[in-house]
Amino acid sequence: MVEPIQNLTAYRTLERLARLSWNSTYIGDKVYEPQSIVRLSPTILRKFVCTEGCVSCCLQGPLTLDFIPEERAWHLLPLRYRIHFESRVLLVNGRARQFFSYMKPKGHCPLMSEVRNGSQGCSVWPMNPIECAASARITIQSGGLEGGVRVQKRLFGRAWRYNPPVQCEYPPIENLQDLAEELDKDIAVFHRYLDWGQYFGIHDTAIPWIIDQLEYAKVFGEFRDTTQFPKGILPNAC
Repeated sequence: MVEPIQNLTAYRTLERLARLSWNSTYIGDKVYEPQSIVRLSPTILRKFVCTEGCVSCCLQGPLTLDFIPEERAWHLLPLRYRIHFESRVLLVNGRARQFFSYMKPKGHCPLMSEVRNGSQGCSVWPMNPIECAASARITIQSGGLEGGVRVQKRLFGRAWRYNPPVQCEYPPIENLQDLAEELDKDIAVFHRYLDWGQYFGIHDTAIPWIIDQLEYAKVFGEFRDTTQFPKGILPNAC
């Protein structure tokens, strides 16, 4: 059975991919039109810290924990967790694609464990579900005064509603070595987005350009370019 998209966290991941695609993307019966421009925010060059002992995101729900079959994180997930996942289907660009999903209730996550110096945390980090890995680290938002899409490192918009409060921190980075280590974590998230796009058939996105900018910033401490336009469209034509 094709699952209603509003019930699935996987839909949020596909929605972000659609925002970064230069093609029209159909998810279920909803269409996402291509954006005119993608902007990289300088906030990407700061550090993301998941404060020790904070489990605010982990306790939200009901929502799904989702993996695609070809994802390395899925194959590394211990069997004691995988047996609770079920097969679900999403319709993307007219194709039904299977993935593995667990609907977790509010106030509990089966992946939580006493793993962080006596504090609760994710027992499978950094191979946690993609939405968990990306949600507080990378935001991909459309609209705003400038239009297009902005890729940032900041807290997601709905975080103010969370109880207990979210405790993410975003301190500045002082040297290139620390910056490179931080950007490697961001790059790993975007490679997972690429895998999801490939699997669900959302192609021709700005993600390879984003990864290239992050690799450049690892060496030079800044982006080579901060804006990306659709293929064949020059900046002065927009």
